[in-house]
Amino acid sequence: MNIGILYDANNYFKSGIEKDFHILSEITKISDALTELKHNAILIDGIAELIDLIALKKKQVDVIMNLIPWTRTSQKINATCFLDFYNIPFIGNGEKALILCADKYISKLIAHNNGIKVPRYIYDRTPEKKSTSYATIKQVLGCPFIIKANGSSGSLGVRKVHSELELDSVRKNFTQKWNTGFLYEEYVEGHDIMVPIISKNGTPHALGVVKYLNSRKENILFFSTEMKYFEEIQCVPYDTDETKMALIYAECIHSALGCTFFSRSDFRITPDGQIYFLECNATPELNPSGAFVVASKKASLSALLLDIIDESITKT
Repeated sequence: MNIGILYDANNYFKSGIEKDFHILSEITKISDALTELKHNAILIDGIAELIDLIALKKKQVDVIMNLIPWTRTSQKINATCFLDFYNIPFIGNGEKALILCADKYISKLIAHNNGIKVPRYIYDRTPEKKSTSYATIKQVLGCPFIIKANGSSGSLGVRKVHSELELDSVRKNFTQKWNTGFLYEEYVEGHDIMVPIISKNGTPHALGVVKYLNSRKENILFFSTEMKYFEEIQCVPYDTDETKMALIYAECIHSALGCTFFSRSDFRITPDGQIYFLECNATPELNPSGAFVVASKKASLSALLLDIIDESITKT
């Protein structure tokens, strides 16, 4: 089968961290895994190349694996809309899920309305006009607190802030890269856990709970950009009695945010076992040592992709 891998290495932000150290590495690993399964992997770098490929009929593609987050492309056309128009089956979520999951503020509102705890937060919709003062944020959320560029992903738009000087610097940096507003979030003591989900016949199934350990095999108390891209970290299973509710929450969030294929929900768990929803990723990473392979207990990325491809064929 001819499987197109749609990614976008040209529209990432100036830092180039994801383009150089993450995205292309992941694409290569997925391509190699598909080759192991005797499929023909066709690399498609960006929507413009996708349009040429499909509309101009340059190559026969049976199914597209869409790995472009909704927030990441500068193109005016959405990939899923284009694929729907040409009746090209694709592996991944539709436009509704991509938009809702990309907006951290909206996804928190939806989670809260479904009875799931979220950290306290303040949302600055138009910070370029007027930003919430450091004093107000500190009074409401305490210090340190987290600032997130609302439409960012990949840990590139997240910082832990300890002072007014640091806040000013981060806001200036984020304003140059994103225009989707800022989300200030209470820093919850504890560490992050993740729940990967794959839908089967339209029903979400949580694969398990995982967490990441740092290079010293310790829980990661705050997942920084530098740690994600430059430190040797390890994903391990974390299914315990205290994390069982995370499985239920993740399946609920998956459906509430319109995910129809796969997702990965991120939570914060406190020392006393309280679970707080952070965000849901509708275009989660797929790599040999990542959350999906570890949680599913699959022997390899190829084995995981085999299930994903079978489900996508069933869906279509």
